[in-house]
Amino acid sequence: MSNWPDWFLEALRQRFYQLELAREQTSCSSEDKNLYTKMDQFKINQNEDVQQLLSE
Repeated sequence: MSNWPDWFLEALRQRFYQLELAREQTSCSSEDKNLYTKMDQFKINQNEDVQQLLSE
């Protein structure tokens, strides 16, 4: 996979999961939409392994 430690990959997975849940449960302000746009851009700029992990 990648050189990232397993604990870090799991922490990223959990954080993005929490953000997705929060996004689904509340209406988004313009600041939130900006944050989610930046998060999506971050995902796109990663290698394939990290993209797959973040998509899970």
